[in-house]
Amino acid sequence: MPEILGDCDSLCYMAGDLVKYAAMTREEIELKLKDVLVSALDLEDLTASDIVTDAPLFGEGLGLDSIDALELGMAVKKAFGVTFASDPAENRKIFYSVKTLADYVEQQNKVAQS
Repeated sequence: MPEILGDCDSLCYMAGDLVKYAAMTREEIELKLKDVLVSALDLEDLTASDIVTDAPLFGEGLGLDSIDALELGMAVKKAFGVTFASDPAENRKIFYSVKTLADYVEQQNKVAQS
């Protein structure tokens, strides 16, 4: 788990952790996100392999709700050291599926390393 240095924001994670996440393959990021989904939301009847990468997480997909979104956001932040804007429309796009979440994690890791 990444450690935050002092009082700085989430981009102030130890360099080793940023490199670790940046070195993950796309498949590893997606699998970790699925594991985070299952564990953070206590999805007892599902495993990571049951979650379809492109399937919607809300509504007709996994059926997650707004409380699940908050819990998932905190878990993804903790697992990957990324932050999310307070723009609901943008967050709906990011949290649409595991694929869109993986896109965001990859993008944030690139920004953090530059």
